[in-house]
Amino acid sequence: MIREAEIKDIPAIIEMLKEQIPETHLKLSEKGFSSRKISNIVRYCIKQGYVWVYEKDLPIGVILAERRYNLFSDWVEEVHLLAIYVKPEYRKGIAAGRLLKQFITKCDEQEIPMIWIGSHKDSDLNEKVLGKLGFKLQEKFYLKER
Repeated sequence: MIREAEIKDIPAIIEMLKEQIPETHLKLSEKGFSSRKISNIVRYCIKQGYVWVYEKDLPIGVILAERRYNLFSDWVEEVHLLAIYVKPEYRKGIAAGRLLKQFITKCDEQEIPMIWIGSHKDSDLNEKVLGKLGFKLQEKFYLKER
């Protein structure tokens, strides 16, 4: 079952995001992990209505996004997907796809003109899957960690 996240879900969401870090291959994120910061971001996104959890008795997946104005405009709104995570033992199922569809449906209902989804180069969220949902590759990001 998918439902909008509530403040009481924050500890479970933090744990899932903490589990996700090794998969990101970002060494500094692992070293500098801050439950307090994540809690604040999740709380803000919950208030915006852009956090959902997928449950099977307990939360097993989460999608988290932030609504904001485009860098170049005073009126063009956009939503950035910040994280999508499903516990490994549930990844062969439908949880990630349903979370993603819930996110896109909300953006469509609110007539958000720009939706940004990033993914790691080895992610299952690839151009083919996202292309079927109407997305096109727009940017690439490069990282240098010290």
